[in-house]
Amino acid sequence: KTNLIKRYYCQNKEVLDKYYKNKQSLIFVSSHHNNWEYMVLSLGMQFEFQGVGVGKRMSNKVFGDLMHKRRTRYGTEVCYSDNVKALIEQKKQEKKPTIFMLLADQSPNDKHKCYWTEFLNQDTPAIFGPENLAKKEGFPVIYYRVSKIRRGYYSFELIPLEDKPQETQYGGITLKYLNELEKTIKQAPPYWLWSHKRWKHKRPENIYQDKFIRK
Repeated sequence: KTNLIKRYYCQNKEVLDKYYKNKQSLIFVSSHHNNWEYMVLSLGMQFEFQGVGVGKRMSNKVFGDLMHKRRTRYGTEVCYSDNVKALIEQKKQEKKPTIFMLLADQSPNDKHKCYWTEFLNQDTPAIFGPENLAKKEGFPVIYYRVSKIRRGYYSFELIPLEDKPQETQYGGITLKYLNELEKTIKQAPPYWLWSHKRWKHKRPENIYQDKFIRK
């Protein structure tokens, strides 16, 4: 455990002090850039908050169970999109401030239910799961940017995106996230997971950029 924190440490933990003092749960949002697995592994011991990684179930159950065991061995909980609501209610009842970590750089399943904007000079659809969760629960949103120091060693910076998500227009948080993600990728292009087929969808003719589509 100690070795993991040395290999993956936070540059500015003090950013979270006011949230923990107010017993606020948070959303951490980032991408498949640099070592994202270290955040899942260490989230439960990096901060005073409870740590939960939120994702999709893997189609291969055997591999999924193996990854679940690996990711939770240092105290981070892992839940899936179909049961995150129940876990949030549980944490509220326990009165435990919790960080819910999500990666949001995947291509959405439905090109009609997404946020279209320009990203890396391309027409790009973005998923809005983190923004929806933030607006529904009122959780502040924080982006974390991971930097590689040397082989096997990383640091990450916390960048608050929105403290009052329920007061923002739909799409606003997602756009802030994409802006930070673009900066991250431009700083170190080789470390982003380009194999995600980020631009497999084409923007429908009746949908304009920067329009948040909800059906």
